[in-house]
Amino acid sequence: MTSPAVEQALRQRRAQEVVDAGGEEVLPPVPAGGELSDDLADDAVADGTKTGAFTPTVRGASAGNWITLWEVKTGISSLVKPGNIDWVMKLKDTEGDYMFTPSQGEAPTFVPGTLVCPLHPQSPQREIAIEAGVGGIMCRKANLTSKFNQRRHALKSHKDEMATIEEHLAATESDRLRRKEERDEETAALQHRLLLKQLGEELEEAPAPAAIVKLEDQHEVVETPAEMPRPPATHIADGFPCECGKTAKSKAGLAAHKRFKHGESS
Repeated sequence: MTSPAVEQALRQRRAQEVVDAGGEEVLPPVPAGGELSDDLADDAVADGTKTGAFTPTVRGASAGNWITLWEVKTGISSLVKPGNIDWVMKLKDTEGDYMFTPSQGEAPTFVPGTLVCPLHPQSPQREIAIEAGVGGIMCRKANLTSKFNQRRHALKSHKDEMATIEEHLAATESDRLRRKEERDEETAALQHRLLLKQLGEELEEAPAPAAIVKLEDQHEVVETPAEMPRPPATHIADGFPCECGKTAKSKAGLAAHKRFKHGESS
């Protein structure tokens, strides 16, 4: 049996549909019932005008009774106070369809979800909550149907706790990036030192090429031995020589050789 409050809400809803369709506004009759009928019955006896009790035409729900409605899309049941039934029955979703129905047969069978609140004892995020300092707060919500509902529940029911967790995650990520930059800088410095060391070892192990300078004068050839000193050059065809007789392949190699072998600074 449909509650009189629900019947009245349905009449209000149908009247609103007529107005929305461009029809003339017609207010549905308001039946006597609930606390109003009780007050009338008490007054009829108290003022002495009538000896019998007042009999209402329609008996409504009292303020202490709750009315069950079902969500049309999910089948989730909700308890609504009689005083709120009118506006709740007029609620529509983003597609323009009514959200609630007083008939369970018009709603699908509700299938509870399995996702848990982030503060649930079995939540995968439980360790993060403990690290953030809100591990002492626990929520038993374990029937959330989607990631969206899970997040909406957490932000609505645990706003401060979720803000604390977000701050903790941001600080942790910042610290991770800082440590990564430090490791990258240390790795680059180590690679640079190994490169300089490798250049020095190559210069030490490489044999000095035979340097013969030929001077042609009237078809005569004069050969100068390689060990004969010669002035340093910025670049010659066979490399960058050092005064000690070693020859580097590049200017940087020559500088590295001088630092390692002769203690000279660049």
